[in-house]
Parts: sequence; structure tokens; C-alpha cells
Amino acid sequence: PVALRHLIRADNVAGITEKIERSQKLAMSLRDAFPNDVKPHLLSADVRDDRLVLVADHAVWAARMRYYTSDVLQIMAASHNLALTDVAVRVRPPVEPDNPQRDE
Repeated sequence: PVALRHLIRADNVAGITEKIERSQKLAMSLRDAFPNDVKPHLLSADVRDDRLVLVADHAVWAARMRYYTSDVLQIMAASHNLALTDVAVRVRPPVEPDNPQRDE
């Protein structure tokens, strides 16, 4: 086992924070590819090899985003100078409440 203090270092946290910020900025730049009702449901985006991975907040919105993959690829090529070949849309796992109320 590794002590938690060894896992949580300032450089690790900074790297994670930077990756999250890049992901959110990329998602913001891609929202224009979607209709207004879909835009707020794009949570983040990331490029992995030659694939763009989008994260939606619910399966219904992920399905709608899949219809716009060609538009998204065009934006990535024009705005980000990336020739990607595929778009994958994932659904964020459900967020559990911080303090669930229990019947005891």
C-alpha cells in the first residue's frame, strides 16, 4: 500500500487541474456544432490518438450528439487543425448526492 500523502502531490494535482481545464475549453469550442438545446449537455471533450471523446450528462443527450459527429469533426479540423477520424460520445456516470438521507 502507498500512503495517500505520496499520491497527492502538488504536481499531480496541477497536472489533473490542467487536463480538466483543457477538456472544458475544448468542449466550449465545440458547443457551436450543436443545437441550443443540446449545447449545455456537453460536459467535456478530449482527444485520444485520432479520436475525439465527448462526455454528455445523460444518455438521451449523448444520442443526440452522435447525430452531429460530422459537424464536430469539421470544427476540429478548421478550428484546432486536427484531422480526427472518429468521435465517441460517452455518458458521465450519475452523480450521487453528498449526504443522502437514510430512513433509519
